[in-house]
Amino acid sequence: MREKRLYWCPFCHRNVSLWRTKDGQLICPRCSREILEVTDDGRIVAIKGKDFPGTTKKSTLEQIPALKNDMGRVIVSTGRGGAGKSTFVALATRYLKPPKLLIDLDPDESLATMLGVDLVEKGKKTVSGALYDILQQNQGAGRTGYNLLSEILLPAIQSDCLYRGAEFDLITLGTKFTVGCYCTPDTVLKDLIPALAEGYEEVLIDSPAGLEHFNRKVVVDIDDLFIILDPSEKALKHIERVIAITRELKVNYKHLYLIGNHRFTNDMGEYLRNFGEAYLGKIDYDPDVKQYNLKGKALFELPEDSPASLSVRGILVKAGCNISDRDLASGRARKGCL
Repeated sequence: MREKRLYWCPFCHRNVSLWRTKDGQLICPRCSREILEVTDDGRIVAIKGKDFPGTTKKSTLEQIPALKNDMGRVIVSTGRGGAGKSTFVALATRYLKPPKLLIDLDPDESLATMLGVDLVEKGKKTVSGALYDILQQNQGAGRTGYNLLSEILLPAIQSDCLYRGAEFDLITLGTKFTVGCYCTPDTVLKDLIPALAEGYEEVLIDSPAGLEHFNRKVVVDIDDLFIILDPSEKALKHIERVIAITRELKVNYKHLYLIGNHRFTNDMGEYLRNFGEAYLGKIDYDPDVKQYNLKGKALFELPEDSPASLSVRGILVKAGCNISDRDLASGRARKGCL
């Protein structure tokens, strides 16, 4: 019987769904090792035998091309500042099928709050914070080098940065690593995302405002690119810039969708339908969203008949996403999908 949650196997350098035999033993399906102990936060900490990987084991960086083929559906939310990117991701998280990984690239770090997760209280670091600590420790020991950094950072992210919850897992980039620059954590995270995302059905990425994250090519293979728009001329120009820069930098996406925020009118929606890209609708106005954000309440707790929630659910259906069938009367998730 396969376990529902994912665990990080230090031998395979991957997330795996463990098998439980009839006599209760846990087995890694990839390396066939017997697992003796796991932690509540999804780590394997004891394995039968002493056959640790030798020097012939491929490094994480060498495995990246193969790992990309095992990634789930990659969904990216982008747009101008204040358009509603994080709100869209938080509400989409409510409906997309698990297991799902959320990656917050926005330095504002608002996604965790919107989802009701206090990362500090949970003892989780940001990627930038973990990277800073690792560099400080290794510089003191005289160890440097990008390959070494990536090899050390991946297990550090798994243990120190990755929040594992019942509904979703979450990683946050965090604030600037050095004055004026996110380049180092962006570069490392770009190379490690395939390894982090392996085994998840859905990978949702909340982007920072603007276009710089495309220029740094943090994610280059996207399934669904959602552009969240405010009703302005600048937003329309933003669409053109996204299309141009992704083409120029060879950032690939299978589908590009335009989404209006709650301030969109029907006339604006009709205009976007004739823009040449797929307009899937708007996030409906919901006064509870503002109140929940002001009070720091999780958007997961919005009523099931929330206009904003239901409009995002409808957008996901139009985009062909695999969504959970939720009981609108009781608010309890049911088995199955649409």
